[in-house]
Amino acid sequence: MTHIWADDAACRDAVEGIFFSDAPTAIAEAKQICARCPVQVQCLAAEMEAEGKKRAYARFGVRGGLTPAERAAKYQAEHVGERAS
Repeated sequence: MTHIWADDAACRDAVEGIFFSDAPTAIAEAKQICARCPVQVQCLAAEMEAEGKKRAYARFGVRGGLTPAERAAKYQAEHVGERAS
């Protein structure tokens, strides 16, 4: 059986709502959970791949320690010259 990285995620037992809230306190709490997560790098990479060229408004939740806007900016920085969809 293949080990799934998400099984080791620090957010696995967390209240899911904090990862999808616009409240600054919830975002901060979600980012704290991500910061201590042993699979944060894998989570962010998987989400960046899944979201592709999506703009910030089409991305949802804190993933891999980044908000939708932060992930969109990261994608743009890594793909300078490509158009977002």
